[in-house]
Amino acid sequence: MKKIKKELDNVNFLIILFKKCDHKNKYYLGEGVKKKVLGQCPVCAGPLLVTELTCERCGTKIVGKFQVSEFYKLSADQMSFVKTFLRCRGNIKEIERELGISYPTVKNRLNQVIEALGFEVAQESPSKEERLEVLKRLEDGGISFREALDLLAQRQRSTKGGKDA
Repeated sequence: MKKIKKELDNVNFLIILFKKCDHKNKYYLGEGVKKKVLGQCPVCAGPLLVTELTCERCGTKIVGKFQVSEFYKLSADQMSFVKTFLRCRGNIKEIERELGISYPTVKNRLNQVIEALGFEVAQESPSKEERLEVLKRLEDGGISFREALDLLAQRQRSTKGGKDA
């Protein structure tokens, strides 16, 4: 057995034990324990192709080439966010309350999921809520006038570049 310690973005575990087979570049994960389907190759980070499916009840095996779902591209944190998003039916205020995060953070996480799934994030100006949050921090004394201006300008620039601040 060869230990390969590699942090994987799309899986919940950090250490994978591999036993190399006599075929070139063929590895077997430990026997008997069910594992999450990997979204990418743990060696080269390339896309994986599922080649065998087995029925747990009767043992029937189906051999072929099957694509892994797009959702396996998501990290564990992103998948958790998607579940929360769906449970809250996309209501951002509910997501804010449930996760204890701000409106801009919800939008940023949603944009990260959208990008991870291969879609382009729509470019938009900072929202009213984002601007009000900066103004509230200014009013509360958490930031200076200059910092507030810089934050608003930075958010304006970053949304024009397709990323949330």
